[in-house]
Amino acid sequence: MNTTLFRTKLEQACAEDSLLDVRFAYDRKLCLGMGGYGVVYQEPQVDDDRFVLQKINPITVRALKKDVSRRILSVDSVKYDRVGKKSYVIFNGQEAYSLGKKELHNLKVAMAESTHLRLLQGVGYFPKMVEQEWFSEGYSDPVASDREFFLLDGKLCLRTIREQVPGVNLFDLLGEWFHPLDIVKVAYDLGRALQCMEGAGIIHRDVKSSNVVYNLRYDEKQNHCPGEGEAYLIDFGGTMRQKKITDLENITYFWDDLTECVDLFSLEKKDIFGTPGYIAPEVLFGSEATSYGDRWSLGCLLYTAIVGDAAFHTNADTRVFTDGRKSELHEKMNETNYFNLDFVEAICSLFSVNPEERNLNLLLFEAEEILFCGKGGKLSDIPNMVPLRILSGLNNVTTLRPMR
Repeated sequence: MNTTLFRTKLEQACAEDSLLDVRFAYDRKLCLGMGGYGVVYQEPQVDDDRFVLQKINPITVRALKKDVSRRILSVDSVKYDRVGKKSYVIFNGQEAYSLGKKELHNLKVAMAESTHLRLLQGVGYFPKMVEQEWFSEGYSDPVASDREFFLLDGKLCLRTIREQVPGVNLFDLLGEWFHPLDIVKVAYDLGRALQCMEGAGIIHRDVKSSNVVYNLRYDEKQNHCPGEGEAYLIDFGGTMRQKKITDLENITYFWDDLTECVDLFSLEKKDIFGTPGYIAPEVLFGSEATSYGDRWSLGCLLYTAIVGDAAFHTNADTRVFTDGRKSELHEKMNETNYFNLDFVEAICSLFSVNPEERNLNLLLFEAEEILFCGKGGKLSDIPNMVPLRILSGLNNVTTLRPMR
């Protein structure tokens, strides 16, 4: 079922059931978008003015239970088991249903996204998972969790709850006005985000401008404060483990039945996943995905932010790239005359054909020097919110809308 049809069925089922709990009232919630694996809705948080997001992932493509009394029905307990090559989900410790290959993949994707965000809970560069309370049938006390399984017309689905990070999608910002110091801050924040993910053994696999939110900062007079915003990396739908988990002793955010089974977090590393023009060359040539691929994607994102055009328009462009062509990318970024050579060189290191030569620490060092040590020079003298597309020099600013 494609996500458009899934959304239609979900909202129709909610509209038809007047007794349904408000947490499932998707026909009255604001739909923010649909992706390859699910639908995202916005709703206000009860205790303050913040918004939270619900992401709804369909898991099974067929009805597991055909005798359900309501179109939407919460499932209190779901466990996963594997016997030989067959995978099962078990409801309430009794009813077992086998999963097809596609259904198991859907389950892995949904579980990996929420569990990886749990592992990064408390780190400022990612959305936080948010617990909600609701009353479940058969329980006198409310249930508190950041995810819940339910049935839609007998088909298993998973809803997860997370905060809506403040700011604007970077893809949209790069199409309007963006100060070069904010580009440096994006580089710094995303570099730190990748460091945190690498420390947790998580690979994002789809780092790009539309998966980044940037929160611009303003002073009390509503003047823009360049370089003082915050960048957030979002959309963990394609994330996976750098290494297979062999023990859970160091994992502190597992607290429900499904996360006891490590098999759920081993997506196929050789599957080519990501956005054309951002995928690292070694992945395109069949190597396993690693965190070094995320560094390559970050380089592509920063190049586009600076130059206003993509470093690689297709995967074919990436496949023929050699280290000898890095000088072309270097020259294009230097033509803006906004960024010092060391910062540009640090970005270019992310385009190394040898993955281990992609130096994230160098990028962070140069970004810190600009943001916190005054190495930016004339960057701080640039008028607020100038257009990105610069042909040459500070006095040759055009109003062309940059390409993304």
